[in-house]
Amino acid sequence: MNLLKHALEVLLDTESPRGLRDVACSALVAALEEGVATPPGTPMAIWGWIREAAPKRWCGAEFRLGEVPDAAVFASALDALRDPASGSELRRITIDLLSGRAHAPNLDDDMLCDLVDRQHVDPTDLAGLIRCVGSGRNLPGELLRAIRDRWFESPLAGTREAAVDVAALMSQPERAFWATAAADSSEDVRLAVIYQLVRRAEKRLALEIVRARLDQEQVVDVTGELHRAMATLLRRSGP
Repeated sequence: MNLLKHALEVLLDTESPRGLRDVACSALVAALEEGVATPPGTPMAIWGWIREAAPKRWCGAEFRLGEVPDAAVFASALDALRDPASGSELRRITIDLLSGRAHAPNLDDDMLCDLVDRQHVDPTDLAGLIRCVGSGRNLPGELLRAIRDRWFESPLAGTREAAVDVAALMSQPERAFWATAAADSSEDVRLAVIYQLVRRAEKRLALEIVRARLDQEQVVDVTGELHRAMATLLRRSGP
């Protein structure tokens, strides 16, 4: 513990050389990984170093920190994600942290809506965070529908792909949406639809949309995925 206490002191000392602080951070991260008791304030100190040194010198720590309950880390990470000046690399690291089992359950519906409203937060990354939140609790269908519809109206194909990912989380798939998305102008969006239909949709609905799309698809790669999806669905038991 004395060694870890010294490492924490070095990490918090802004006068220490950056390389030495890197080593101290790595020692504390290793202690967390091994389940060794660490001094109070360790998670926040590591997160503070990540925020200061990201994106190149973060020690992989945010993945472990996502499994360590800490209210101060959660609040600081949420602030970083909300801050348009934080930078895209730090926001991606922050989403990884918040996606961890210790923090994802703390993101309530209002927080998710607030993040969706912030234009600087990448919908693709945010869709992954929403998926992690949804794995721990049931997200309201109306919330998922509102996010899905908002993102699917975007002119950006990547944002519409994120809408497809969110739609796949809904307990009651809506045929009209999936049929429309399957005919999207972007082949990447259409491929995302095929992937999610095979993974999550009820067999009858998936077969109906895949068959209808096969009659219209003109891109070879997408046609190939449709045929593979058809074969997978036909082999699947159940309705």
